[in-house]
Amino acid sequence: MRVKGELAYDGSQFFGSQFQPNLRTVIGELQTILNSFGVDAKIYMSGRTDKGVHSFGQVFHFDAPDFWKIEKLLYIFQKHLPASIKILKLSETYSNFHSRFDAKERVYRYIFSTKNSSPFLTNYITYKNFHNFDFAKLSQIVLFKGKHNFKSFSKNGSNPTSYFRTISETRAYKFRDFYVLKFKGNSFLRSQVRMMVSALFELGKGTISETDILEALKGDELQLKPAPSNGLYLWKVIY
Repeated sequence: MRVKGELAYDGSQFFGSQFQPNLRTVIGELQTILNSFGVDAKIYMSGRTDKGVHSFGQVFHFDAPDFWKIEKLLYIFQKHLPASIKILKLSETYSNFHSRFDAKERVYRYIFSTKNSSPFLTNYITYKNFHNFDFAKLSQIVLFKGKHNFKSFSKNGSNPTSYFRTISETRAYKFRDFYVLKFKGNSFLRSQVRMMVSALFELGKGTISETDILEALKGDELQLKPAPSNGLYLWKVIY
């Protein structure tokens, strides 16, 4: 049977979600446990998250012998997983379901604050000591909405077949002492969300303009470094 799972994890404890030799990763933890109780199957995720990036709704799938019960699989996972990973749901799905290729949209949120940093939140919130930052310019997050060439908003070395991606929803809002940037799209290039957030940070500081972002979305080069990973969350995967 094909099994579909949803999980949350604390990305600060891992070197990303995807397998890397000799490094602790989310999929590595899951794979080790799955293989330890005799299921020789590969786990696939809806997409990768970088080192330090968190998730409230990562999705994965694997194949298991049909004599296994979902309740038993879930019990074993929960018994052996570290506290930094929590399986939210495990269920049987249709035989050709694919966690990555069947995903229609993905939702990310980036959370940051300009308050004094807290030692209890530094792994989960990006703290920025901005000077002369215009928060009203965060509304220009709408510039990213639509289908664009996001080459300038991705890390080098990923070599995708296309740099065009479609973002269906953007939103910038304040929640208590935090600022939240939301992106919803069909798929994202490597570090694309962190690069878009970085552009918004620079826009708010006045070091780049709305025109610079628009031109970059047409293919012009824009020199950016990814925003810190600790404020980024894969919120939800939509099928």
